[in-house]
Amino acid sequence: MSRKISDSYKQAKKRPKPAVTKDDAVPSSSSHLLPDKNPEIETLKQFDLCLDYGPCIGITRLERWQRAEKHDLKPPMKVKEILLKHSNDENYTQSLWKDYNI
Repeated sequence: MSRKISDSYKQAKKRPKPAVTKDDAVPSSSSHLLPDKNPEIETLKQFDLCLDYGPCIGITRLERWQRAEKHDLKPPMKVKEILLKHSNDENYTQSLWKDYNI
């Protein structure tokens, strides 16, 4: 008569995994995900999302703007003005993707 391996070893019941909530999926600083009333931030977000000026991961917005200008891609002057005006504020200098582990 053959025995099952489960007859020799006690089976541990698996605990159900906790459901992922919206809060768990959101990065620690979710300021970029909320509707923003600041038109300057909205302009910068649109600049981040426009692929015409090259990738924006790993560099500041000003570095991206300067690279685009160097390659004659004609980035918006308004973006540079905003970046220079708020050069010490990370919400302005870093790209939309700064909170994500990409």
